[in-house]
Amino acid sequence: MGADQPARLLLILHHWIIDGVSWRILIEDLAIAYSQLENSKSVQLPSKTTSFRDWVEQRIAQANSESIMSEFNHWSSRPSTIRLPVVCSTYSQNIFDSVEKIEVLLDAKQTRELLEGVTKNYHAYINEVLLAAFIHASQLWLGTGTLLIDLENHGRNNPSTNHSVDLDVSRTVGWFTSIAPVSLQMAPQPLVETLQQVKETLRQMPNHGSGYGLLRYLSRDTAIRTRLEQLPSAQIKFNYLGQIDHQNQASHSLILGWAKESCGRTNSPSNPRPYLLEINAWIADQQLKVSWVYSRHYHRRSTIERLAQAHLQALMTLIQKQQPATYTPSDFPAARVNQKQLDQLIRKLQPGRSNHE
Repeated sequence: MGADQPARLLLILHHWIIDGVSWRILIEDLAIAYSQLENSKSVQLPSKTTSFRDWVEQRIAQANSESIMSEFNHWSSRPSTIRLPVVCSTYSQNIFDSVEKIEVLLDAKQTRELLEGVTKNYHAYINEVLLAAFIHASQLWLGTGTLLIDLENHGRNNPSTNHSVDLDVSRTVGWFTSIAPVSLQMAPQPLVETLQQVKETLRQMPNHGSGYGLLRYLSRDTAIRTRLEQLPSAQIKFNYLGQIDHQNQASHSLILGWAKESCGRTNSPSNPRPYLLEINAWIADQQLKVSWVYSRHYHRRSTIERLAQAHLQALMTLIQKQQPATYTPSDFPAARVNQKQLDQLIRKLQPGRSNHE
């Protein structure tokens, strides 16, 4: 770095072999090792977990198990979906050279209220809240109907089959990311009802969606793979990356941390993009940040800016106008009630109301 700058060690790993969770594991291990060596101690790292090779072999077995095969009907039934309105000429291509990005954020106070207040009040996960806000915000742009979205997940959830009993990948380094399609209803309704609907739809996905990729790519049944391949593909991908502040906590007292410089292009400019719109959300520096990635060949910047601002406004509405605690049927899986029945039961149990009302 020069005579007047401290030396730096740069670590670069390709995404083919590592995911975001793996970076946290590596940084924690390096921080532990650094501290132990600095204090003249031998390096003692936490116990290893299931190897990536063993995880892959288990996934192949799971893909052809009765439990995962039984999910086929869920993944193969895909209604017609809304297609995104585009503005492009006949020669335009959705390539990485045409990518533009818009980033918006909530401040720390708003983010805390979203994480601690809204999710608790509506008994929802933050990714459900963010996705519901997007569905609500895009109503004017997309209209009504069914919208297909690919949901990206860290992929470290184990499908509930007998094969996964001994799997533990909490400290395993590799690329575990999974993607699964979900069909969400676009309808002119209050934001809270949209949140309830999104919450229930996502929780009805078997095994957090991990079974889709197993059937789509690893099934020995060619008819299953062909059927899933031929279904309409999503034009939108949504990914909540989590609180990445936590990934740096182990390195705060040391010299390890994310490089501030740009790593440059991560794709060839001529490579085709799989989606027209990518929405990535994460929390850093105690602030929610949302990135909207699109192609200027297909969408005007003003269109995506309006959508991004409408999304923030929907989140602010949930923060500022919180209703009494709201539940959905998935909060009481053993009760086997629908939303209408549940609402009636809750009204009867509210203070000031008669149980016979």
